[in-house]
Order: sequence, then C-alpha cells, then structure tokens
Amino acid sequence: MNRFIIFSFFVLVLATIAYGGISIFNKVSLKMHTRTTKGGKGTTIKADVFYSSNGKMVTHFTTPEELFIINNAKGELAIYNPGKNTVRMETNYAYGTEYSPLYYFFQDKKSDLGLGTLGFKLKETRFDKNLTITKWAAPLAMAKQLKEVELVHDAQKPIYQSYVDGKGRVLKKIYYYDYVKVENIDFPQSITQIEYFEKGDSSVTKTVYSDIRLNDNSPNTYFDFEVPSTAKLIK
Repeated sequence: MNRFIIFSFFVLVLATIAYGGISIFNKVSLKMHTRTTKGGKGTTIKADVFYSSNGKMVTHFTTPEELFIINNAKGELAIYNPGKNTVRMETNYAYGTEYSPLYYFFQDKKSDLGLGTLGFKLKETRFDKNLTITKWAAPLAMAKQLKEVELVHDAQKPIYQSYVDGKGRVLKKIYYYDYVKVENIDFPQSITQIEYFEKGDSSVTKTVYSDIRLNDNSPNTYFDFEVPSTAKLIK
C-alpha cells in the first residue's frame, strides 16, 4: 500500500482540529469505507477503527491490503504490516488523534471545529433561516497559504466547511451529512471532501462510517493492540 493510500485515512484529519474538554465516551468502534477519486482513477479503503478516550486509536485496514495504524494524542504513529512483520514509526502533531473527526464529534467539540484553538479569528456571523454561517480569518502563520475558512452549522450540526486562499480561490470543501444519534451524540455517517489543485484538477474523498458502537457496546477486538516486538523497523 503506497503512502497516498496510507495517509488517505488522515485527509480529513488534517482539515480541522478540536479543542479539549471532558470526555463523554470511553471507547468507540466503527467501520470505515473511504473512496478517493482523482484523475479518473479511484482508490478504495476499508477499515475497522477502535478509538479510546485516552487518545489511542487503532485502525485495522482490510482493503486494499491488511495494515494496522496505531496513533495517539501526541502524534506518535506506527504503521504495521502483519504480512511482512514490518513497522514504520513517525511522529507528527498532525497525526494526533485530537485532530480526528472522531474526537470532536464524540467529545461534542463541534461548535467551531477547533478553528479558535488554531488561531483563527471569527470575523463574520450571519444567519439564513436555521443555518449559522461563520467566517474565520486565518492566523498570520498560515496567511501565505490560506485567507479564511467558512463554516456552516444547521442548528448545532456542522454541515459544510470551505478553505479559501488569498486570491479568493477555494482550496477545499468538506460536507458532513447523514447524521445519526449514537446514544446522545450526533455523528455524521458520511463526510465528503473535495480538494482543488492549481492546474484545475481535483480529488474527491468520501468516507462512510457504519456499525458505530459506543462504550460497553463496542467489541474489544483491537483496542489493546500493540505492534509485536519481533516486527522489523523500516524507514
């Protein structure tokens, strides 16, 4: 599985960050199906995800090949290939589980999807019927790449997010939909991201979550999974 496929799982993660708070869950498990299309070619990923409130996330990929990705709140990442018994280790804050949609929805931290924590400043709020539309100015550290983010809530549910550069060009759009109640938590079963490139190309990534189980209803299959000590470290 190449690096593009491996990190497709994190394509949504890099878009937003949540802010801290009191955990309202102990663990959650779900099935994930991601389809990315670019240049007329498509890639499909299937995985089971096991996420604990201590920040550990174990993702067991079954398609297109078997892999385990283990990451935590610190951004420590391990990619384990059981067929080859090899492991790749990386550390990057962007890989932290607090950057995951699972974090800000299951922690009920979805009011600004963490933009305030990242240094974005609220510059505009308007209302259209039951929609709340906010625009956030990017911090100076991001000014060369990004001008602002627009965020749309339907009631208290995020439904749309877009990223705009200094030339007014939309870089990315994210749609959150198919909301379901998981116990008392509103969670979008479907997230679609459209990323636009300079030469007019674009990629579309749709992720669908299913079989969402919370706390005691979650199976214990891989919550405690660790990379075997016999695994060979590769770069």
